[in-house]
Amino acid sequence: MHSLIKLHGSVDPLPESIPLRAGNLSLMYEAGFLRYIRNGGTEIIRMINFLIRDKHWNTSPMEILTEEVQRREAGFTISYTAMCAMHDIQFQWSCRIVGREDETIVFEISGEALHAFEKNRLGFTVLHPMQSTRGKTCLITHGNNTQQEYTFPVLVSPHQPFVDIKTMQLNLTPGISAVLNFEGDLFETEDQRNWNDNSFKTYCTPLTKPRPFPVNKGEHVHQTVQLKVSGDLVVEDDDSDSAVSFSVDHSHLTDFPKIGIPMNGLSHDQDMIDRIKRLDIDFIRIAFNDKATARMEKAVALGLPVEVVLFTGPEFNQAIVKELRRFESSIIQFIVLPSKGKSADKDLLDQVVPILRENFPNATIGSGTDLFFTELNREERHQRWWIF
Repeated sequence: MHSLIKLHGSVDPLPESIPLRAGNLSLMYEAGFLRYIRNGGTEIIRMINFLIRDKHWNTSPMEILTEEVQRREAGFTISYTAMCAMHDIQFQWSCRIVGREDETIVFEISGEALHAFEKNRLGFTVLHPMQSTRGKTCLITHGNNTQQEYTFPVLVSPHQPFVDIKTMQLNLTPGISAVLNFEGDLFETEDQRNWNDNSFKTYCTPLTKPRPFPVNKGEHVHQTVQLKVSGDLVVEDDDSDSAVSFSVDHSHLTDFPKIGIPMNGLSHDQDMIDRIKRLDIDFIRIAFNDKATARMEKAVALGLPVEVVLFTGPEFNQAIVKELRRFESSIIQFIVLPSKGKSADKDLLDQVVPILRENFPNATIGSGTDLFFTELNREERHQRWWIF
């Protein structure tokens, strides 16, 4: 296996990371983005970036055309021009990022659409680290200049906790606060734990507006994010070249989760079967439908337990149960999902689960969604999605 794949999952080299300072703030500049803005042990902002996502939520790749980075002892200035080009998307912009000695950072872009296209997002996103924000209060200034105090959710929020954001004042620790000012669009915040990311994200344009948004050829976009940090800041020396050490906390060990792989429709010769067995996996996952019998037979032939993902609708075809009974001794778990829709509802489960329980008494039966946790979190009516 390629050494870079072992390191970070891709043969492409990692972009260069440049350590910077803005007064008593430390941060990294990487491929046009700012990362890990912190003071001492307090992480203030996880990342600030500018991106374009098309009408299918695909992120357009960004190419930096020209770039200049000026580093000072307690500040920096970065200037670059960049281009996003993907299908109809052609957008070019210039960027200027300034870090000052008074713990202020300004990230400004000005761009133009070179071709008409549709987008779901075009603009800044700011990631807030969970450890510094969860359960903490923040003061939001809305577009009409009214202010209201909110709290970052402790539990995973199904909907945007903050909307219509012009300014955010973050109370990160008893001694440190930060103010974010946004210009060029209205922003809102979502809880990214819904999508398996341990952060909050503040972004534009609000999702309440109809999507996708049209972008006309020649249309100009100008946006600015300004961060100002104040309070009892720690004065630190530049330790960017110091070694990083890791340790394992053996006092909080948990059982390692069971890991399986999906069985696809490809040919499985003996060499492929031997490779799968050497992975030492716990089960084979089968998405079962009328054409999945052959894959079930291959999975059983491997001598491994089988997890069956059963996609079904209101008219449950009980002939499937008869077909699966042939493999009863190998099936350890069912996942019941709707053939149409994002997550299983009570009516579907009430119909299917008793039949499976009667015919497969030794199998665990569960449900949920084939998408993201948010599809469950936003559906209060789905109270029985876990294990039966």
